[in-house]
Amino acid sequence: MKRIIRYILVLPLALLATYWLAGKYGDSLEEPVRKLLFAAKGDSIPNYAPEFVDEKGIPYVVYATENGITPGKQYNATIVANYALEYANQYEATKDAALKKSFMHCVQWLMANATVQGDTALYTYPWRQAWYPAIPAPYTSGMTSGMVLQVLLKAQQLQPDTSYATLGRQLVNGCFRTIDSGGFTIQEPQGWWYEELAAPGVATPRILDGHIFTIIGLLQYRNAKQDTMAAIAAEMGLQSLRYYLPFYDAGNGNMYYDHLHKPADRKYKKVITGQMQTLFELTGDSIYLQYQQRWTAPMKKHYLQRMYTEGNKTAWIIVLALLLASWLSFYALLKAFIRRKMKKHRK
Repeated sequence: MKRIIRYILVLPLALLATYWLAGKYGDSLEEPVRKLLFAAKGDSIPNYAPEFVDEKGIPYVVYATENGITPGKQYNATIVANYALEYANQYEATKDAALKKSFMHCVQWLMANATVQGDTALYTYPWRQAWYPAIPAPYTSGMTSGMVLQVLLKAQQLQPDTSYATLGRQLVNGCFRTIDSGGFTIQEPQGWWYEELAAPGVATPRILDGHIFTIIGLLQYRNAKQDTMAAIAAEMGLQSLRYYLPFYDAGNGNMYYDHLHKPADRKYKKVITGQMQTLFELTGDSIYLQYQQRWTAPMKKHYLQRMYTEGNKTAWIIVLALLLASWLSFYALLKAFIRRKMKKHRK
């Protein structure tokens, strides 16, 4: 009976501790706990696109089979650009020469693998991707061009070369090429949409973050180079984005990932809300701040509230484990305190 009373006495403290611990550490615990749960079953969390780096620091992806499509090992220009930007950021922070070397290897790869036709450049993917099986090979991507523009600006800062400006102008010109002409742009009266996965003759998914990555690259290139064509392409992309943003609002602080109304998961919510903040900083247009605030509101809710509304099974396990650990810890402390008091009383 005494033990039961002690358990009841420490319950409020255990609940308060669980509330605090879940709010502070809940999100960071989820992936390790998921891995542990899969390992307990002799399994692992499926990764359909694990990334590796070669001896030069250039990343490649080994895509698994999905929807009957097996891309296998591929050097993806978007991934290479993403790694290049990360290398550059880390180099600026640490001045580690190895990071600069890996960055330059990625730049050289991007320079060598651009598809150049006259004064226009694109990145062409000769393999089929499995996530949108309706898109055939070859396809091109506005997202890639936008990210490479950012890489070229970094490269010019770290190791000036006139060839970077040449490719930059060609990539900007590529934004004026429509999908039917082998490009990635959908030109409409309400603006231009830069498709992440573009091929002629098929309905494209209009992936939101891919379009925005293109615009951000154009805006940064326009600001750095005072480039008129980049300014025009950026403004046409922004017009389209402002028009279509309501179509990606799923209500209650949620968003859609693409025009097919695929819900954005937690990863892409963070990506897209971060992009909204960047667009606000680059343009000063408050509409992007409004969407950023609207879409981040659910992510700012306490972990326990999100756990309940999302039906997150892993989160329930984490919270119950934290509650049990807190309960037992406070019980042990209370028991030790009582023993110490009794010992003093006997003396």
